[in-house]
Amino acid sequence: MIKVMWHLPFAVVGGAETLYASIIKFMPKTKFTHFVTCHEGIGEWVRGRYRGLAQVYTWGNKTGLGMAIKHLKPDVIMGTHGILFFEVMKEDKIRIPVIEIVHGSHLWSQHNAFMPKDWTRHLICVSKSAKEVFLDAHKTTIPTSVVLSGVDTGVFQPRRAIKEQAEVIAYMGRFLEEDKKLTKIIEAFKHVPHPRAKLHLIGGQPGEIVRLKHFARRKGLEGKVQFFPHSMNPEKFYSNIDIMTVRSEAEGYCNVVAEAMASGVPCVCYNFRGILDHIPPGTVAIASSQKEYQTKLAQVFRDFPLRQRMRRYGLDFIRTKVSGRAMAQAYASLIVRVLKDESNIKLAPKKDEFHSSPPKSYSSPIVGVFSPYWHGIATATKQVADIEVHWQSNAERMVGDIMKHKPRSVLLSGGNEGFEKVALILHNTHKIPVHFYYHGGISHYSFRKGLFGDAEYKSFDRFLTLSKEGVIKSIAVSSPGMEEY
Repeated sequence: MIKVMWHLPFAVVGGAETLYASIIKFMPKTKFTHFVTCHEGIGEWVRGRYRGLAQVYTWGNKTGLGMAIKHLKPDVIMGTHGILFFEVMKEDKIRIPVIEIVHGSHLWSQHNAFMPKDWTRHLICVSKSAKEVFLDAHKTTIPTSVVLSGVDTGVFQPRRAIKEQAEVIAYMGRFLEEDKKLTKIIEAFKHVPHPRAKLHLIGGQPGEIVRLKHFARRKGLEGKVQFFPHSMNPEKFYSNIDIMTVRSEAEGYCNVVAEAMASGVPCVCYNFRGILDHIPPGTVAIASSQKEYQTKLAQVFRDFPLRQRMRRYGLDFIRTKVSGRAMAQAYASLIVRVLKDESNIKLAPKKDEFHSSPPKSYSSPIVGVFSPYWHGIATATKQVADIEVHWQSNAERMVGDIMKHKPRSVLLSGGNEGFEKVALILHNTHKIPVHFYYHGGISHYSFRKGLFGDAEYKSFDRFLTLSKEGVIKSIAVSSPGMEEY
């Protein structure tokens, strides 16, 4: 029996956990046993998602992750891994082969200095374009394969006949304007010629939804653009969707297109490559400019026979090319092949392979301060801090709580009012290094472009000023930036 550990490093549930669940579901149960490790912040959801498929182990920091790996003693570790994972492998001297799943080139481009080639036995790219971009960026000699991400057709399947008159166009995914171009979707939707047309945007956080509501209102679309938060069961939305749309200009794969096709929902997309490189012509409406995207969205909306053909072609593609069973068989064969070759490979990391990082000292801890209202901030903070405390409105009381732990440094997470005062007291009175993780920085690009109001931009600007004055030692705006800490 081969023991496989699937590592979910993310603080927010994403496409990876759905992909891994589909692979595990269809792998031969007589040959493989599966374990999933994830951050405790998403543990409850992951346990529910993998019930009956795998045992789930949660961790809160590097120490916990290392203990989980040593306890499980897997034969191979699968997943999309980041700095934290490979730091654990290095510091704990773990010698277990890793198969890296590459959704795009972003992972190693962020952590280029880490290049974990002494552990990584094979790279699985989820599309041809993901492989091309990745290899062009990194020139690695690690064996690389393309395995298209499959869809669990037991979960994603047509739930109703296609309607003659379309009504609902939808986007589902993260609300990152720089990557997902949601304002471009809203602008194109404005030209869909039907009074009953609605645009559903699914997957945003409260702050992101508010900003896009303002944008839709300025475009005269208040009431026609509707917003829905992230759901742990995305399949439930497809029974109400007539057309799925994605406006990204680059994607490693784009699971939502595959899930939509499996659900019998036609798709209109910008040419982001990824899965689109593998789909036969006529299956998805693909545009190469905003004007063409706008035209095709309106055309598919009003053309019932076209939507019928796209639905039929999409279902055929899913069943013949990217079924969950075919994907799982490819993964199973690759794991067996890698482990068969493993006896000829020396799993010993080179001493100069990684940037060294000092071990945590729990007698002089890193104290993380975050708002209990923001789940993403809390989980990101816990990956770095030894001790976490919740934000309080009184800055002096907050500093008192922090200093009880005799910290060697403090990580402030979020954009709460009063953080500046806390930072000043810690720096000026207690001489404690202060670092700052800005949750809103993910959408900061949008504010610089003037797409929304400037309140958050001004908030971020205050922290930049404190950084220039030496009060704040470093600022990170998303999880990859935590390495600066």
